[in-house]
Amino acid sequence: EVFLAMDTRSNRMRAIKAIPRGALSPRHPKAAGGGGLRAVQARTLKRQLDREITILTKCRHKHVVALYEVIDDPSVDYIYLVMQYVDDGPLATVDLDGRVSRTLPPGRMLRVLRQIASALQYLHEHGVVHRDLKPDNILLSSNGDVFVADFGTSDLFDRSCSASEVSGTRGTLAFQAPELLTAEGTGKVDGRAVDVWALGVTVYALLFGKLPFGNTNASPADYFRAVKSCPIDFTLPLCDDAAPDATSLLP
Repeated sequence: EVFLAMDTRSNRMRAIKAIPRGALSPRHPKAAGGGGLRAVQARTLKRQLDREITILTKCRHKHVVALYEVIDDPSVDYIYLVMQYVDDGPLATVDLDGRVSRTLPPGRMLRVLRQIASALQYLHEHGVVHRDLKPDNILLSSNGDVFVADFGTSDLFDRSCSASEVSGTRGTLAFQAPELLTAEGTGKVDGRAVDVWALGVTVYALLFGKLPFGNTNASPADYFRAVKSCPIDFTLPLCDDAAPDATSLLP
């Protein structure tokens, strides 16, 4: 659950993410039943929460959503993350048919894309691979700035190494790089390249109002087949609110 609250010290609105302890530990008194599956789910959620806190604590960038405080009182049934409140919500949402509904103000396309790319470059320079970059995980403020959010499925890598290897499919299939599917169970791929692919899909979706490879209901096999065989159509009309100079992004 996410609540809106006023920080009386700064007189600013904050988003408070409340995570029930029972969801993080099957042994917690408030945990629901479910046996072994419940234990696996709890461990997964705990890893995601720890990862998100670690990343947001170390990464401070003007276009990455900020984490201000973690309230972890064992006597309380919830862990609270006090986060930056971004007032206009997701940059866009994608429906099951792959159509994109946007909230982007007219004439802000290139500015927004530069901000997303700047945040992504910063994350990679600080050893973070996002793994689920998509319009739903980019928040838009009323002044037209954007903030990359939702790091629960992200990965950390050693910046002293040249590789940022990741494996396994996470996040949203329609934004997954195809090498993740071909390498499933057999090896690792460059996580930074995975993020760049997702950025490319995001740019296409914002420019044309649809996904480049079908819908979000596709199976992994159908999605991979579409990526391999369906040419990307850059001749579609741009969305009405795309900036005129956004055509410079097209091949």
